Amino acid sequence: MLTLDSDHHSILRRCSSSHRYPSLAYLDSSFGASPIQKADRDDETAPAVELAIALSVAKNRDRNRTPPPDGKSSLESSFAAVKRRVTMLSELSPRRVTRGFVLCFILHGLLVVLHLILLGLYVPHVEHRLVMQLGSQSNIAGTAITIAMQSFITGYAAILVVCAQRLALRRNLCLRQTLTATHDLSASWTGLGSALVSLWRQRYIRSSLLGTISIVLYLGGIAVLHVTTSTLLSLQSFNGTAAVPVLTSPALSGLSSANIQSYDWADASSVMRLLDRLPEMTVVGLSNNTLSDVLQDTSGTGNTTVNATTFEVKCGTLPNAGNSGPLPDGSVLITVSYGANSTLSMLVPPLCDKNSIQYFVPNSTELSGSNMLFYTTVPIVDSARGQVSNTTDSVTWDDAGRNSTINMFTQYFGCTLSSTSHTVLVDSKTNKVLSGGIIKNSDQNPLWEPWQPGSPVDGGKSVQDPSVDWVRRAGQ
Repeated sequence: MLTLDSDHHSILRRCSSSHRYPSLAYLDSSFGASPIQKADRDDETAPAVELAIALSVAKNRDRNRTPPPDGKSSLESSFAAVKRRVTMLSELSPRRVTRGFVLCFILHGLLVVLHLILLGLYVPHVEHRLVMQLGSQSNIAGTAITIAMQSFITGYAAILVVCAQRLALRRNLCLRQTLTATHDLSASWTGLGSALVSLWRQRYIRSSLLGTISIVLYLGGIAVLHVTTSTLLSLQSFNGTAAVPVLTSPALSGLSSANIQSYDWADASSVMRLLDRLPEMTVVGLSNNTLSDVLQDTSGTGNTTVNATTFEVKCGTLPNAGNSGPLPDGSVLITVSYGANSTLSMLVPPLCDKNSIQYFVPNSTELSGSNMLFYTTVPIVDSARGQVSNTTDSVTWDDAGRNSTINMFTQYFGCTLSSTSHTVLVDSKTNKVLSGGIIKNSDQNPLWEPWQPGSPVDGGKSVQDPSVDWVRRAGQ
């Protein structure tokens, strides 16, 4: 048995105004100050009955306690707070509720629109058009953007939670549900931690499982926004490529007009024998069979595209070589036939002569293009171990006042030099060729074949290669 006093009826009457709280209104209209039994009512009034029973039992127990110094019990203080809250909620005008509802939806819709705009800017990377140089200015700008984004989302999220919380609590009090469900939903809006605790307690009493999950997801999304919003707009460093002119030293600088008669060809010939034995040797501007321009300024970073020239040599045999001599100075005159109707006469110096490279040949048919003739006393074989035809040369030299004559076996062959102009990518610091070089396929040695030099004709005159045909011009 339970008796409702005048204070309880006052709450019920306020809650029943305008039919905002149907359960409590039904209880207020059905029960007066007479005793009631909870079992005598249907399930529809269960929340109101539970509220009345809880308040009356707590007040009856509180009567046996010692009152505080101010003369009011703790229950009366709590009851007064509840009374004020119910009064405030009941006095809210429908227009005010509608404004809050519209404002809440506008704020949430605006948040979705802002994210869609950021997504539209991210897909084509429009933000990459705003570029700043690394330094103090970029550091200040990056910090300012982070602080602005964090401040914006903090204030914006607070307004969202306030609007959603007020509307949700009002709806929670208007629903026909148990007091346990009302308590769990109201406590969940206190914060994310309280919402998680309420969700955990649903394991024991499932009063409002879906509602609690919705509140947890909403408050969790707000927490995620606090963390991720500052990273939506930020300054990031990247490597930018810009075309900057750089001074270079050309790989081939006027070789056609170079005066190479004063060059020390004897030392050059000695060094050439060691080139094949020094595979790790590096020369700036030289990579395999490619000569590239050399950067004069190496203070830059990144890579640079420079002009380059790649050379290739194709050689063949001269099987119709004949000799005559020796001449008074010990030299041997060699006559060579090549091509269709071309002949060449060359002087082979004595075996012990310092000048082992013959770069100019008198009394010879003019060689057109980048063609050169060579002789060697070392057998040069092809992939089938075949040798170039040998010619026996008798060489005489003065040995302490005595003339000595020996027979020297010499091989003769001709080579044609060709070049290809292109560009390569080099390191801006080391001038090392990174890519773009043309490497000759030297995985096999072809068989010796008769030499067929190139002889392009233009108006009856031989066309010379001004870039690489410097050997023939040097002796003129």
